Amino acid sequence: MNAQLLFEYQLFRGGGRRPDIVLLVNDQVLVIECKSYHQISDGECIQTSLYVRDLEHYHSAIQSQHVTVSGILLLTKDNRDHVHFHESFNIFIAAKYGLLKILRRLAAKQQSPVLSIHDMLQGYYSPSPSMLEAASAIMKNEPLPRVRAIDSSNFEIIHHSLQQIIQQAKDHNEHHLVLVTGEPGAGKTLLGLLLAHENENAVYLSGNGPLVDVLQHSLQNALI
Repeated sequence: MNAQLLFEYQLFRGGGRRPDIVLLVNDQVLVIECKSYHQISDGECIQTSLYVRDLEHYHSAIQSQHVTVSGILLLTKDNRDHVHFHESFNIFIAAKYGLLKILRRLAAKQQSPVLSIHDMLQGYYSPSPSMLEAASAIMKNEPLPRVRAIDSSNFEIIHHSLQQIIQQAKDHNEHHLVLVTGEPGAGKTLLGLLLAHENENAVYLSGNGPLVDVLQHSLQNALI
């Protein structure tokens, strides 16, 4: 199999977070996080899915080549050939020989990696262009571009429901707390930006400092 490996690859602006293995094979980037026990919790699944999110949405080389990024939570002491796709976290959970099944399937394609180790190491922090385009369009009151994951999601339904809740709060002088969850890339950031722009005196707060920096720079340039 023509493939390349990166061990302990440090994510951009990730506070030192490092997935155990990044495998570059064919048109795939596999993020493999190893755990040495049989039972796993949601915390390990979230950890792996966030590694996938950060590489898929914020790495310049991956953005430019449009490769597929997948996450595998590998149970290193489980000797079965079991592989399970966890839909809630959008990652695979695999025993040792389950990972071997995945690798054999990829090896059958006999394709050189689209990305190289050099591409990965030379890459830089670059949020998804579609998100930046959408943020700029919001500020310019232009039609929104179609963000990749939104066409197949319930984004429009959630957006409409939140608008109704906001209007009810205004009409009846009420306070509402609404929690919106979704997998990485589902459109939560775009939803927050859109609602903040649509409602007077709204404030948009985010804990994603790097994304805020890039959005501020992009929006300043868009309005000049």
